[in-house]
Amino acid sequence: MSEKTRYVQVGLGGRSAMYTRAVVQHYAETSEMLAVCDINDGRVAYARQRAQEWGGDEVKGYPAHQFDRMIAECKPDVVIVTTKDCHHDEYICRAMELGCDVITEKPMTTDEVKCQRIIDTQKKTGKKCRVTFNYRYSCLLYTSPS
Repeated sequence: MSEKTRYVQVGLGGRSAMYTRAVVQHYAETSEMLAVCDINDGRVAYARQRAQEWGGDEVKGYPAHQFDRMIAECKPDVVIVTTKDCHHDEYICRAMELGCDVITEKPMTTDEVKCQRIIDTQKKTGKKCRVTFNYRYSCLLYTSPS
């Protein structure tokens, strides 16, 4: 079997758990969640606890201002961006600049200027940005036992 895809996640509001749980529980054979990052320390602690409850390995936690440090220390393949929509472009572009592919939820961003920035960064770095539907994994979150 090939190596697992290594993920980190930034933005830990209500919709983020769908992605965390999918990685640590439902796709554990092929994926691993290395770290989470948010502006709220309580959400970081809660996301780390839930990841372990769902069967994941210990997940590191970082405050949002240490996003670059998280990338440098964890060396993820992919950054999952689940921040407020108006901040998606900041993390998408920075993640690609730091050598990571990105998964974000729709909308990719909130206006044409930010969208163009993402497109330009993708062209410059050669990294991928996949935009997903944020409730794709909701059935896994709300119908599976804890």
